[in-house]
Amino acid sequence: MKMRRFIFLIALSCVVLGLGGGPAAPQPGGPAARRVIIFVWDGLRADDVTPENMPNYFALARSGVVFADHHAVYPTFTMMNSASIATGTYPGMHGFYGNVVYAPNAKGKNAKGVAIDFLGPAFIEDFGVVEAVRDSYQGRLTLVSTMLQAAQAKGLTTAAVGKFGAAFIQDYHRGGIILDEDAAIPLSFAKELQNAGHALP
Repeated sequence: MKMRRFIFLIALSCVVLGLGGGPAAPQPGGPAARRVIIFVWDGLRADDVTPENMPNYFALARSGVVFADHHAVYPTFTMMNSASIATGTYPGMHGFYGNVVYAPNAKGKNAKGVAIDFLGPAFIEDFGVVEAVRDSYQGRLTLVSTMLQAAQAKGLTTAAVGKFGAAFIQDYHRGGIILDEDAAIPLSFAKELQNAGHALP
């Protein structure tokens, strides 16, 4: 079931990025529009992606760019690595150091609507936790801007799709479309998906 939902999210992200309007539309007589899609597979071992084990992923990888010697910034910490992907910097620059955070001044609810106890370390792979921590830091979750913030500043349409928390940190100011297991943002996008017959969490 998780794999089916994940594949749905990927397919939907391709539709969102492929059909989205905005500045990426080609200009008459100009070059064709270019779109960039960055796939980050949390916990996927490169040696598992073979024609025998994962024929569709293998074909997708071969139709784009594959980083042959990619390594995590810090092994097994999803959110620290996601922040590095989001900003293009190491943890010492972006200031995000793990999957849990201690932010005793933060207040909020997780994606399921449950109040978060910030008096102890909080697991941050959840957009509600990310937003509460962001707000307690006066909107600065990372010490440097993200790639999507830079794209949005140039008027480009963006979408972050994937695992909860890890997708949301790419666009933690909600400047574009965000889709994960717990959320479809903005609300207009969620309603569009529901009107098209897609069940949302």
